[in-house]
Parts: sequence; structure tokens; C-alpha cells
Amino acid sequence: MEKYLNVLMPIATELGLEIVEANLVSRDLLELSISRLDFGTTDLDTVRLAAEKFGEAVNFDIGLDVGSAGAERLVRPEHYHSLLDQYILIKFKNPIKNADYVEGLVLELSDSAIRISYRQMHATKEIEIDLENIDYLRLAVKV
Repeated sequence: MEKYLNVLMPIATELGLEIVEANLVSRDLLELSISRLDFGTTDLDTVRLAAEKFGEAVNFDIGLDVGSAGAERLVRPEHYHSLLDQYILIKFKNPIKNADYVEGLVLELSDSAIRISYRQMHATKEIEIDLENIDYLRLAVKV
């Protein structure tokens, strides 16, 4: 699987994509979950294009099952800097104001913190979260 990923990851990057997850289902099938590096929507045309480019890159040596990583995917710390204006959920390591998590819009990012706008009842509030206090962070769907 590694030999395929070494070929496919640069192609994903060229397409503005990231391979979020890869599973070798059998010796003949590699399953790939992709998402856009800018956290935009990964539509069917994007998935089709990626599958086509990936297949060509490995000379169709293995079957590829390419799909979207989903709307509420986990975001790794190395990608936090790209989250401006994204709606996210953050679970805290240590509670803040008696809360274990917050869900809201990213207003500002620094090397040490993320500032979020969130709703509490009918009021809009802001909170700054130290990166060190993030247990996990994922994209969220605003309802």
C-alpha cells in the first residue's frame, strides 16, 4: 500500500486534495477517502477526477475505490491554520466554563490559539481556545 500512496499523495496535493484515509481491502483493491485541502465540499466531479488521475498514476495496477471523507471529518493539527471561516466542533482536554466542547465559526487563528464565534441560547459569543487544550477538532455541519 505504501508504494501506491507514495505515488498518489503528490497527485492529490496537485489537485488541491488530501488523502485522509487509505485501506487495503484486498491485494486487488485500495480504498481511499479524500477531501479538499481548503475544506470545501468534495463533490462527485472532484471524486471522479481524483479517481481517474490516481488510476492513471498507478497504471490501473490495482482497483481504487475513491470517495469523500465526509462533511464532519477530523482535522489534524497541521491543518488548523486552514480553518478560517469554517464551522467546527472542538472537544476540550480540560473543560472551559463548565463545557466539554464548543461548536462554532472560526474567526481567528494564531500559533497558540483559535478564536470561535458560537451561539448560546439567543446570544452570539466568542471564545479563545488554546491549541494545547484541544482533544480533537472536526468539521461540523451548522443546523
